[in-house]
Amino acid sequence: MVIPGGGALYHVTDQLAVLAGVHRGFVPAAPSLLADLRPELSVNYEAGARWRSDHLAADVVGFFSDYSNLKGTCTFSTGCTAMQEGDQFDGGRVHVWGVEAQAQAEVPLARGWRAPLTAAYTWTASEFQTAFTSAFAAWGDVRVGDELPYLPAHQLALGGAVAAPIQELGGLVRWRDAVRDAAGQGPL
Repeated sequence: MVIPGGGALYHVTDQLAVLAGVHRGFVPAAPSLLADLRPELSVNYEAGARWRSDHLAADVVGFFSDYSNLKGTCTFSTGCTAMQEGDQFDGGRVHVWGVEAQAQAEVPLARGWRAPLTAAYTWTASEFQTAFTSAFAAWGDVRVGDELPYLPAHQLALGGAVAAPIQELGGLVRWRDAVRDAAGQGPL
């Protein structure tokens, strides 16, 4: 299996760069009693910008993933039984898109001390492009336009620290939006 991919980075200035990439995704089908189980195939696109300076770094990247066949794997947390554990299911065509933004700052303090700060935010949306009925509990009866289960629309992470020349003390807080536990549309 050939899994091509490539990207480009162009420096507009010493601090600002733009980037783009296209990558093929592949997950083989696990051995199964289901003869028609297909591998997961996707094409993933991304484009964005990157800023770098002495004390600040920031990236904003938009992405679009076009799955010609998404795989679902049974686990206890997706509502599967012990007999189904590890079974795979075909999910058909799915689109996933969104934007990722992250920033890092290094705030200089007195006597060689510094305060590293980080922030990251991701917005993600998804839609099944195929209607089907699945024995996979997380999918069930899927209609075109249904959102993927277990994929939060919003995710945020904030971190900060106080650092001396040879030691650092910091913390990180993460937040994730509510998620669906089955494919669907409309309010959660």
